[in-house]
Amino acid sequence: MACLLLKDMRENGPHFIVIGAQRSGTTWLHRVMTQHDQLWLTPVKELHYFDKQELRLGVMSAYERNRARFWSPRRLMLDPRWYCRYWFLPRSDEWYGKLFRRARQKGKITGEITPAYAVLPEKEWDHLYSLFPDVRLVFIMRDPIIRTWSALRNNMKKGRLNSASSVDELVAQASGFSMASRSDYLRTIKTVESRFGADRVHCCFFEQLLSDPTELADSLFQFLGAKPMGEALNIPPAVNSAAGGDAPPFALQQALAEQYLPMVDELAERFGEVPLSWANRYRNLLGV
Repeated sequence: MACLLLKDMRENGPHFIVIGAQRSGTTWLHRVMTQHDQLWLTPVKELHYFDKQELRLGVMSAYERNRARFWSPRRLMLDPRWYCRYWFLPRSDEWYGKLFRRARQKGKITGEITPAYAVLPEKEWDHLYSLFPDVRLVFIMRDPIIRTWSALRNNMKKGRLNSASSVDELVAQASGFSMASRSDYLRTIKTVESRFGADRVHCCFFEQLLSDPTELADSLFQFLGAKPMGEALNIPPAVNSAAGGDAPPFALQQALAEQYLPMVDELAERFGEVPLSWANRYRNLLGV
């Protein structure tokens, strides 16, 4: 029975999962991917199943209700069956897999976007792999200094961080595990490639959606097995292109440049242009 259930989940679960770093353009990707008639994404953008398994029902979390606009009749009526399953049935591996079933049966390429999966513990990646070993993963990265500053400013906006914090306090916050792990791109890449294989992981960069968004989108579609859209794509604005307001304090940039330069150098060796531009800027900041 268990083997049949697992087989059913693998045949009806997601084709792809976007695990991009927080504040790195996943909302932009969502707006792009939902335009493609071959793709289907979950009506709730971030399912948070693998990183919040302590939740047994979606309705038990006020934050989750607000994030998914639970009380929006307009959204509910778009797909009442899906929303009822999402909110009112117990969360389990079977529950998760069935969120994609109807769309797959209609021939869609199905997936979800949850940036927080990028920092899943090893055991949760093992769990995900045991369920969906053939899933494709999309990982979008952003200059880690700018990403961190955007996250810090977002925390200030939400009242989680004092806007008058000193540079030392900002450095301490940025260096804490929760925030620093979200910029540890090498750890994420190595973790997923060691399980799924490099051919099932598509790495791209926030900066590409600013410089050549159509090429970024079409290369993603090709990776997922969908046709390119080219000029038919309606390019949305880059949501976080100006996020963060003022430039990061120089001392904060220097501290983060020293922290991230070794990782960025490794990324530059593999991916070239975009992370190489980060590395060059970091060396200028450090005077090396």
